[in-house]
Amino acid sequence: MLSNGVCNPAIRVGGFGPMIQGGTHQYLTSCFNDVVLLPLPTWLLILIGVPILAMSARSNRGMVVRASLVSRIFTWVYHLLILAALLMSILEIVRLALSDSGIGLLPFTLAGILIAMGMLVLRRKGTRKPRVVGGILAAYWGLLIAFQSVKVDTLVWVENMAKAAGSKGPAMYPNSDKSLDNYVILGLYVVLFLYEVVHLVTPQRQSRAPVNAASDEELVGNAGMAERK
Repeated sequence: MLSNGVCNPAIRVGGFGPMIQGGTHQYLTSCFNDVVLLPLPTWLLILIGVPILAMSARSNRGMVVRASLVSRIFTWVYHLLILAALLMSILEIVRLALSDSGIGLLPFTLAGILIAMGMLVLRRKGTRKPRVVGGILAAYWGLLIAFQSVKVDTLVWVENMAKAAGSKGPAMYPNSDKSLDNYVILGLYVVLFLYEVVHLVTPQRQSRAPVNAASDEELVGNAGMAERK
């Protein structure tokens, strides 16, 4: 049995479930979504994505990707949207805790987003193959979209059912606010996914960085100084 800190069945409709009947349809309970479904992409990222990334050390370290100004702007917007997704997830966890609804295992989602941010740092430094990083992140955001959509579907049903009964849900986190927050999170995941897909299918212009130019000049200079001495 789950503790109330993870899932409070007195507040969450259907308890852990995993299924609850809603008219002619069945829905996954919000507890099941937050305890099992939403953390799943992070578990897969850790168990599969991180090992793949570790084996994708870039062999052509002398090659750099030339990015246009527009591309750099989109990249910075992408980073800001990831930060927004992280902050929205933190907001949801805090409001769930304040409403005594139980936070599930949603902190795993925070960990997954932080891992994704770390992968972006590696891609920016050029120590990992960009397309491998992009493929992992596209799969991660895609899974989050699928599972977040299921969660939103459940939350909208709970909101409509409670509204029909004259209830707004917990005072500290009304059902309408919960649905809105998760709609925003879903929208962010969609944009992040689309960015990575476009990044994968767009040809990237590469050029060899003059990493040895400075060292060669230093060698010539040192040789000249030695001759004068």
